[in-house]
Amino acid sequence: MKKEDLPTQIPVFPLSNFIIFPKAAVPLNIFEPRYIDMINDSMKSNKTIGMIQPKSTAIGNENPKLHEVGCLGKITSFKETEDGRYLIELKGLIRFKNIKEISQELEMAIAYNEGYEKLKVNDTFNAAQKFLEAELLFLQSDWAPKSALMASYSYYLQNYYSEAMLNLERYLKTYPNDKDIVYAHYLIGICYYELIEDEKRDIDPLIKAKEKFNLVIKSYPNTDFALDAKFKLDLIEDILASKEMYLARHYQKKNKWVAAINRYQIILENYNQTIFVEEALHRLVEINYNIGLLEESKKYANVLGYNYQSSEWYKKSYKIFNKDYKEIVPKKVDKNKKGVIEKFKKIFD
Repeated sequence: MKKEDLPTQIPVFPLSNFIIFPKAAVPLNIFEPRYIDMINDSMKSNKTIGMIQPKSTAIGNENPKLHEVGCLGKITSFKETEDGRYLIELKGLIRFKNIKEISQELEMAIAYNEGYEKLKVNDTFNAAQKFLEAELLFLQSDWAPKSALMASYSYYLQNYYSEAMLNLERYLKTYPNDKDIVYAHYLIGICYYELIEDEKRDIDPLIKAKEKFNLVIKSYPNTDFALDAKFKLDLIEDILASKEMYLARHYQKKNKWVAAINRYQIILENYNQTIFVEEALHRLVEINYNIGLLEESKKYANVLGYNYQSSEWYKKSYKIFNKDYKEIVPKKVDKNKKGVIEKFKKIFD
């Protein structure tokens, strides 16, 4: 390995009563979980670790104080045993001086920030990978759930909605008590929402988005996510109602009166806050009148007139019962007369 290729930051393996020299090769038996994780990380990158002697014996999982000089080694042989140990051979490369020890907390922040920096320049694909790597490096830390969420968000920005949702579902199972869990539910709802195409296609994403948004509103009512979820729910209701309207119109054109009536009634019962209510009422007036159910037709006409008297659909329904009805259109004011009117108004200004 050339000098310019040597890393400036390395993981170190503190081992008492052990020395490795440059160009020497030594076998090592790795069994502690934290050092197994270190070897895993090293095998994914440049296969190097630093061997150094501790000044004192560590207590529990504490990091021991280290001597100033150690030896950088490269893994030249690797084997995993049946009981999960790693048998490696390490070849010494060059001595190093321990200038600064980076705490685990700082190491976590560095790993997380690598993903964040990628995200800032819109490199969302590599950002997702960096966040996932950061999570795997520090599964027991507070950075792990944050990294998992950011990886999901990075997938979402790439329009990889399926990958985002899979990762979010994994997050919900792995970190059920995390403080940011509301965001996971909300983002799953948004992913389903983005999969919505139009009222003629599969409505499964609509239903699932609706379920998630309702969960956010019910369980986390005082959050900004709940506020946006309410807005999204209104739009979903309009889309679901438009699907019912599409089917109802289709049945009406085919003279399938019962099926059409049922669909229009679904709109009145389930989607009575949407923009399709007025038309649904008019269509029920129209169909019932055409098949001879005059009282039923009048019932819907009265409801339409009471609630939407200025509606164009009410005017159409009114014409059904009053064939001679003609809408009075205001006459256009002659330009010359308009000038006189303006002058007349000025008298009272």
